[in-house]
Amino acid sequence: MSMVSKQKRKSGYTFWLVMGLLAFLLSTPQGMVTKILTSNGLDAFSFMAIRNGVILVCVLPVALVGTIRHWCAIKRHWRPMLVGGMCLGASSVAYTVAIETGMASHVSIINLLTPIVLVVLSAKIVHDKVSHRATVGITLAAVGGVLAVAVPMLLTGAVESFINPVSVFLALFNCIVYPIAMVYMRRANGEGVPLSLMLALSSVLVVLMSLVLEPTMRGTTILDALPGLSVFDWILVVIYSGIIVALLVRLVIVRSYEVVGATVLGGFEYLHTLLAIILPIIILNEKLSPEIFAGAILILLGIYLTESHHHMHPHTHILHAPIHKKAKSRR
Repeated sequence: MSMVSKQKRKSGYTFWLVMGLLAFLLSTPQGMVTKILTSNGLDAFSFMAIRNGVILVCVLPVALVGTIRHWCAIKRHWRPMLVGGMCLGASSVAYTVAIETGMASHVSIINLLTPIVLVVLSAKIVHDKVSHRATVGITLAAVGGVLAVAVPMLLTGAVESFINPVSVFLALFNCIVYPIAMVYMRRANGEGVPLSLMLALSSVLVVLMSLVLEPTMRGTTILDALPGLSVFDWILVVIYSGIIVALLVRLVIVRSYEVVGATVLGGFEYLHTLLAIILPIIILNEKLSPEIFAGAILILLGIYLTESHHHMHPHTHILHAPIHKKAKSRR
């Protein structure tokens, strides 16, 4: 491999590493925004219908063009495309309803399992090789996440004795289906299936589920929710939660996952959880507890170890992954 191609590969890795980090930072307030909107009277199903309707309008033209251009790849790899799109939609519904029906603190604790599941599935399905250094890194980040999220809540009694079983079940379900969505979207995209098409599929699924489940389970419709939305609510639902987080951030995270791998992305997920805890502390000028500080140190150290293993084992990343070699041989 020439020096120029190595430099291009390294610069591409660094670019998507930074973009992935920025995407997680942008999505940090999403859980808080969802809880605020649903607590102020916006039904979770109406929220999801509006949010994913916006995504569908944005990506549908691109998805149609991509379907025509990549029809051969779609015919060959429609299974991972369908699994990725449907699991992403199911994850969106499960996460939103879990926050609405339960405590955000419970959901935050359960979400600590998500990066672990992502690393395991990536190793099994797309054959990501995880070095011992990366394993140590993701373990440190997981321990840091527990220190930053679970321990302070248990010590201060912030976790209520009442636990909503529906919310816990949906949060656990999300911990499984979201990594499945990421892995299969990466696999399908690596074989030439456009990401826009999978986002369109997930959005159609969420909109249909929301429109059917809301009148069935709540006795209301999206038309009942629209008059009560303020201008600021529309900005949060459409621009921030819809276009920025559910569309742009998702596209960037999937592409970043393809390039930097599951272990680095898992570290970012724990950093995202940590920032979601620290953000109110910064805004409200609250005291930073020793547990959160220690968790932050472990998460940052874990991210450093998982990211630095790329330079020691460059073949473990998607740029050298077997699925691309297989795809090239079929072409």
